[in-house]
Amino acid sequence: MRKITLDQRIEHLSGNSTFQPHQQALLNNIRTHTCHLDTGASKDDEPPRVYIIGLWQRFRHPEIITVGLPEQSAKALITDMKDLVKLGQPPAVGQPIGHPCGHYPVRLEPIQEKAWIQTYLPMAAWFYAGEAFPVLQLFWSDPAHN
Repeated sequence: MRKITLDQRIEHLSGNSTFQPHQQALLNNIRTHTCHLDTGASKDDEPPRVYIIGLWQRFRHPEIITVGLPEQSAKALITDMKDLVKLGQPPAVGQPIGHPCGHYPVRLEPIQEKAWIQTYLPMAAWFYAGEAFPVLQLFWSDPAHN
């Protein structure tokens, strides 16, 4: 399967008549900053989530999501993981990773359920427009609570 370039993807998505300002912001962030951080959980019964969009497009590395962490901590952790990917040092999957800033250890695990991805990463699903993309969930471990 041929990889769609970022410019091709942006042109295709921008041509949609129902294009929204938040979608333009996402495309601008990916174009200018490599990736876009998005948040979710507008419903009371859902935990907060933060995820990154663009790792798969730019680096062929799975997108990353974290669920249940405070937004600022989640954004910092995912940004650190993105920086490792950008440096060509992608974090290991399925084993503890020492946090680059010396905070708590984290672990990345693959998510296989397509329905879960569609539900919890809606803007990533929009960006990839039906194309399959892999996702890793970032789990955070506070040694004081283990």
